[in-house]
Amino acid sequence: IVFTQRAIFFAPIGEANIKESSTGAAMALGSFIGYAPAMFCFAAAMVVLEERDEGMASYLCITPLGRNGYLISRLGVPAVLAAAASGALLIPFSLQRLQGPAVGILAVNGGAYGLLYALLILRFSSNRLEGMAAAKLSSLLMLPAAGAFFIHDGMKYLLWIFPSYWAGLSVSEQQPALGLAGIVCAAIWGCCCYSPHIL
Repeated sequence: IVFTQRAIFFAPIGEANIKESSTGAAMALGSFIGYAPAMFCFAAAMVVLEERDEGMASYLCITPLGRNGYLISRLGVPAVLAAAASGALLIPFSLQRLQGPAVGILAVNGGAYGLLYALLILRFSSNRLEGMAAAKLSSLLMLPAAGAFFIHDGMKYLLWIFPSYWAGLSVSEQQPALGLAGIVCAAIWGCCCYSPHIL
């Protein structure tokens, strides 16, 4: 799984004609930019799972903050931080010179992916151990981003349902507006994954 996920970052690096002496640094930066949303939101999901395991989440939900406020503070804030981190990393380290709107769309796409990642972990795990396994499986949602660089025939239509595909397509086609489709796609996935019973 880890080696196939690296293809997501190797694909644009291979097409950018970077010197072989610099590909390691480019790979490291690409991995960090790609995984930044998942890093923030994985930690948030693990905190929610721990509080759920210990019974703290139910007590926190009856405070004036309420269930929605609890979820916003535990998942929404890290997703916003993930989007900010993605944008801050994309500006100086992108392989292509991205303009302001493209950086903004990709950053929001990253935050939406991070939130979806956390929701999937919470939805399909009942404790922290299962949360670790769900995190590994949820990270597979990044793989379709590589499809935008390699798949150009009718098979690409199978990837439309994945939010990361749209982010990869917006970079490969150099059309930032395609990233908006990734945000909408992540929102649809999020609505399907959200349940009041995740707490």
